[in-house]
Amino acid sequence: SFDPVAVDQACADAVNKQPALHDCVLDKRDKCHNDHFVNRDDAEKYIKVLEAHNKWRRDEHVPNSMPMRDPKEIGLAIDFAVDYIKTFMEL
Repeated sequence: SFDPVAVDQACADAVNKQPALHDCVLDKRDKCHNDHFVNRDDAEKYIKVLEAHNKWRRDEHVPNSMPMRDPKEIGLAIDFAVDYIKTFMEL
């Protein structure tokens, strides 16, 4: 097929089928990831969660002028950010 989306998907599928090289950054990463790529949608979502939480945290109104985000959602965003930072520190 000459469909560029199909070619991109086939390439991504081929990469994900390969095991990470022993003792490389991908091999050391938390095994909860199901692929070798960072999902841009997840990254953008977690950035928004962390930015919103920082606005809430820094709000000086009593009571707060905005609702607090779900703590589980904040925790997932922090986990994602820490994993992302650790991965790139090892490169």
